[in-house]
Amino acid sequence: SPALRRPRRVGIVFGSNQAPGFHSVIAGVFDHLAGEKPPAEVIGFQGGYEGLIKGFVMKIDAQVIDQYRNLGGQDLLCYSSEGGCLVFKDHLSAVTGTIRKQGLDGLVVVGNMEA
Repeated sequence: SPALRRPRRVGIVFGSNQAPGFHSVIAGVFDHLAGEKPPAEVIGFQGGYEGLIKGFVMKIDAQVIDQYRNLGGQDLLCYSSEGGCLVFKDHLSAVTGTIRKQGLDGLVVVGNMEA
């Protein structure tokens, strides 16, 4: 029954250098997931892949989205180019651990996976 369904939990991470539209992507994902019954919970990983590896999370809600909607840059999740890739097995292991620990049903990677 839809009334008994638990809300989905979806994470978002910025995966490349500055590019236009990153905040708009988050706003679009948030708006879509907020329309689900029950509304999904959205969390962001701060600092790019490093935040995903180390579990630096923040809740993304309507108030946060409204502060960044249609703004350029990547200020919301503060992408850092340091440690900006997932090439080592220990990185991938840490990411899967973070996904499990956060109870994510999905992960949206915004940007270039090769960054």
